[in-house]
Amino acid sequence: MKGTFLLILILCLTATLIAFKKDPQLANDGFFQGLKMLWKILPILVVAFILAGMMEKIIPRDPDFPRYYRLLFRLDMEIILKILNF
Repeated sequence: MKGTFLLILILCLTATLIAFKKDPQLANDGFFQGLKMLWKILPILVVAFILAGMMEKIIPRDPDFPRYYRLLFRLDMEIILKILNF
């Protein structure tokens, strides 16, 4: 997580410097454009994080759960292969 953050931070600073060298107003415009995009996507992010938290509580944490998951995956693959006639 820290590595990803550092990579994005470096890319952001590099893009800001490039935009600032072209025209100082471009960096400001880019910043506000990013805020507009954040404002549009923020409600979806909030709902997605709530859903992720709910799923974390709904899905059981017992040791047998991976076995059930593998069984369901195997059944799904059999159905898909039958549909595709393999």
